[in-house]
Amino acid sequence: MEVKMRKLFIRLCLLGIALALTDLFMGSIKIEGSSLIMLTIILSILNGLVKPLLQLIALPLTILTFGFFSLVVNAIVLSLAFNMTGGAYAASFGSIFLASILLSIISSIIGVNKDEG
Repeated sequence: MEVKMRKLFIRLCLLGIALALTDLFMGSIKIEGSSLIMLTIILSILNGLVKPLLQLIALPLTILTFGFFSLVVNAIVLSLAFNMTGGAYAASFGSIFLASILLSIISSIIGVNKDEG
């Protein structure tokens, strides 16, 4: 149990770092102060609960577009997280779409979704 909690905490910290870097690189989104912590927690919950359901519903479109519609699903989840968090702002859905792509790239580089056995 303790190992699982440690892994969860590390994943949350890495996701928070990825969100902070995304905010740093993109001028069209703004994450203010302590709202980064709330955004990280909300995004983690949405990724675990809402995103799989959206992926299932969007499966025909995802197949039809050869997987590219999954980028839109990621952007929708990120948009929901931004809307639920006070102190996190985005200029438009287009900026959230680009932020979700950048967030995916940064998360892959720093290993947010890696399982360490």
